[in-house]
Amino acid sequence: MLFRQIAKNWKPLAVILIATILCGVLYIFSEGDTRNFALSLGTCFLSALVVIIAVDISLSASNEQARLQLFTTSLLSIRPALQQIGGVLFNIVKATAVHPMAEDNLSLSKMIEVTRAAETRYINPRHEAPVVPRMDWLNYISSAFIHLSDSLNKFSEKYIMLIDRETIELCEKMRTHQFIHLCNESRRVDMISEFPGDFGSMMMAFGFVSTEEKVSAFHDYLCCVEELNNKLLVAEIEIVIPVSWGDNVSPKLGAARTATA
Repeated sequence: MLFRQIAKNWKPLAVILIATILCGVLYIFSEGDTRNFALSLGTCFLSALVVIIAVDISLSASNEQARLQLFTTSLLSIRPALQQIGGVLFNIVKATAVHPMAEDNLSLSKMIEVTRAAETRYINPRHEAPVVPRMDWLNYISSAFIHLSDSLNKFSEKYIMLIDRETIELCEKMRTHQFIHLCNESRRVDMISEFPGDFGSMMMAFGFVSTEEKVSAFHDYLCCVEELNNKLLVAEIEIVIPVSWGDNVSPKLGAARTATA
């Protein structure tokens, strides 16, 4: 940022620097009044050079601080969407779990870690999800992640002048990710299929299955969510997910776990 600021004013800086050097040369090879004049003039040029650079440094620091503050403010706009997806992740973990974990609330970072270790591959998308209005897990999961994708698209469009290139590319990667494509396609197939819940559910279930050669689309998408969450953590924005493993709070433990697991 400092070099960029100085680069904008390189012409006057170059003129002053050359004049200062010429005064130095004149001072070395002259005597008497001319020598004193060269010293005085050179000192003035050098002072001007120092002042200009000092002002550029100050402006650069102020501009960078203001940019960081605006960037942090812009990140706050995606916190609700990430908070919601953290709740969805917990519901997936709980609905496919056999044994409960501790009741402590989890940060989104920890929630992602727990989700990676959970048996999410056993999810049955045809089972009823813990939401109103009633829908199956296929539509519940698809709607949640498509909503996150839409939120990120609006975020990158609205704050494109404030966020860095890396964040823009990450949002685009998440928007066009294979798992989001899978969510869209499984819902579309489910709507037009003569056997609702079958083909779409198979597509959705496939997205949770990893092989020795390739990680699942779902787990790959989690890496993107984690990377985005890390940007919020750098800006000191932490997301905490409230959890409850009791059966008095939906979903019940193992409620969406496939019967063959």
